[in-house]
Amino acid sequence: MLIKSRMGISADGFVSTAEGVPTQVTMPEFVPGVSHGFPEFIDGCDAVVMGRTTFVPALGAPRWPWPNLQVFVLTSRPLPANAPADVITAGEPAALAERLRTRAGSAGPAPAAARGPHLPRRLGRARLRPR
Repeated sequence: MLIKSRMGISADGFVSTAEGVPTQVTMPEFVPGVSHGFPEFIDGCDAVVMGRTTFVPALGAPRWPWPNLQVFVLTSRPLPANAPADVITAGEPAALAERLRTRAGSAGPAPAAARGPHLPRRLGRARLRPR
């Protein structure tokens, strides 16, 4: 299974605001789903995987950031009530990896895109290395 990872970091070393919003969203030239290399990064992926800290701020976005992609969230707590019903959760990296491997609609080894500052390390501990 291929998991691609990408990280946006501000010039002062932050990946998100104090509210958990990704730093690129605060940039005046940012256009969701269009700018900052997102289309090239997500091209060919059929899923996105992230931790709760990355996922929850997206619930308040003006438009859903991951249309037409299966969304997987690593969390040990229930998602907020306004989360889409089709978001798949798991409490441990190995369980999340198994759900990714057996995801519905995946015709082959399409890559998943990992988001967030902590998820690559947690997947690595489970011997699932994003690249």
